[in-house]
Parts: sequence; C-alpha cells; structure tokens
Amino acid sequence: MKKKLTRQLEFTAKDRKAIHKRDNETCVFCAAGYEPPEDPAYCRTALQIMHIVPRSQLGMGVEQNGVLGCVWHHQMLDNGNLDNRKEMIRMLEKRMRRMYPGWTREKVIYRKDSVNEKKHLSADWGDAGKEIEKVQPGSRTVPPEGFVFWETKEEAQDVTSKKIETGR
Repeated sequence: MKKKLTRQLEFTAKDRKAIHKRDNETCVFCAAGYEPPEDPAYCRTALQIMHIVPRSQLGMGVEQNGVLGCVWHHQMLDNGNLDNRKEMIRMLEKRMRRMYPGWTREKVIYRKDSVNEKKHLSADWGDAGKEIEKVQPGSRTVPPEGFVFWETKEEAQDVTSKKIETGR
C-alpha cells in the first residue's frame, strides 16, 4: 500500500480526466503559441500532465496543480533553460489564478497538518473552472470499449471481489 504522502502527490484518475477535459486535449503552451515544437502534431499527441508545483516541492496531484503539456514543453519546463522555466511557471500560475480565483501555490502544496488535503480543495474554489466541454469520442479520457475508469479504489475492489465470487 502506498504511503499517504505518495497518494497525495499523484493525480487520481478523476483528476486526470478533469485536467484532460479542462485543457481540451491540447498542450496549454502550444495553445498559447509559446515556443512551439517543430512538429505541430506534438500539441495534440504525446500529452502528459505536468505539475505546476512539482512533486519534489510537495505539489499535490490535484486538478488545480496540473496542466496538459506535450512532451516538448514538459521537458522544457522540467529540464530546460532556467529563464524559460521561470516564464512558463509565471504563465501557468496566471492561468490558474484566472481559472480558480484565490489560487495560490501554497494551496496545492501538501502539508502534514491536513489543512489543504485533496478533499478540501474542491470546496476552496467552488465550481470555478468546472465549465468543461463534453468529452469527444476516442479522446484519452474515454476508456476503450470494455474498460472503465474507477473513481475510487473501493469501487475497483468491489468489482474484483464479485468476479472472484462468480468465478469469472
């Protein structure tokens, strides 16, 4: 079983789905025209969820701390020129403050005293940023036929135990 800290820093399936929907299956930097990659196909393929406040700084895996980025921009953010990184972080923070009024780096940093655990974050921002486009068929947030995204670990365990009982 994973430790509490590890669980708090990872994005859940629900958070991942919400980030993909919110960012419209496109790299946020490509959409803004920032240092575009040579191959524009990167902007809609090879997408990864990037932490704004990195895990190494205890940035939690919550919707308000993640954005979609192509491999090109994710690498640039994590390992690129220091000036680019500062500018990219400023862009992301400005975007988050616009989408989630009251957003601050401190609200997405894990603290052991549980003041800002994941379950409290959605209440902090209300429904801000929840106007999300409908999921397009074939998108990364729609599971392939026969598969399901589990909202909780308990849901997955219930289904697994039922299959074992029936012998499937």
